[in-house]
Amino acid sequence: MDEPEVVIGQADNSWLLHALAPFATRRAIAAQTELFANGEPARSYYLVLSGKLIVHRKLAYTTATGSTSVVRLVTPGDLFIFDTDGVHIANCDAIVDSLLLRVDRRSFEQQATLDPLLMGVRNAVHAGELEFILQGLGCQSGSSRHQVPKRALAGSNCPSSP
Repeated sequence: MDEPEVVIGQADNSWLLHALAPFATRRAIAAQTELFANGEPARSYYLVLSGKLIVHRKLAYTTATGSTSVVRLVTPGDLFIFDTDGVHIANCDAIVDSLLLRVDRRSFEQQATLDPLLMGVRNAVHAGELEFILQGLGCQSGSSRHQVPKRALAGSNCPSSP
């Protein structure tokens, strides 16, 4: 089987696949299968090689469309973790059969302290996820540099901008 071609963002970043390879394993996940749940330890980053997954939060209240809020659709090229303090803050399920690269969190973050490019990737992942979380809470943010209190992630209160 040919290696999937993964493009992260709009640029070819095959260097990232090579940088992650020493502490990554492939993981196939069947459609309609849960990858992780809210509250579970976040021990891995995931890079989507093929397929599509949905990251969502179960709300404590019912909306007009139901009680689940879509946080983000993740597709080939997306690197994600969705955590705070080492714990997942959302659920993630495969929409279709998917192939992921499971990246050991501790090893990746340790290597990132030695490699400015990997640290930039790590920071971009967390900043991008924060934007999706803030949008899901109904917050308007113009910057990814928010300090978000835990209460903002647990409920519907938007954090104030610095």
